[in-house]
Amino acid sequence: SFIATSSGAVSRAKSGSGLARHSSATWENLKSIKPSPMKKVMGYFMAALLLILPTISRRICQSFRCHHFGTSKAGDEMRLLEIDLHIDCMSPEYRLMQIYSLTMVLVYPIGVWLVLYFWLRSFRE
Repeated sequence: SFIATSSGAVSRAKSGSGLARHSSATWENLKSIKPSPMKKVMGYFMAALLLILPTISRRICQSFRCHHFGTSKAGDEMRLLEIDLHIDCMSPEYRLMQIYSLTMVLVYPIGVWLVLYFWLRSFRE
């Protein structure tokens, strides 16, 4: 069966026989490798960042959602930010917030994954 075959392969790899015998790294050598303190801190930092990344990304993306509430008495269109109805989506302050939000999209939802990719790629060798 598959389970018996895979468990046999694992036990052979741990014992140093089979495929693991032909490689330069044995099970004992792999267990003795210790990461540097800086790599350990970076690992914890990236794990924490990946835990909070969905919340940050959601909040950034919500800053673009405006809701149309019709027209005001003066005939102006009323568009307010959905998560904070005190912010007018036609105001200059909102335009500045949009620029800031676009920058944060590059930093968090895109930038974190790129940094993580290149950081993990450095361990490839």
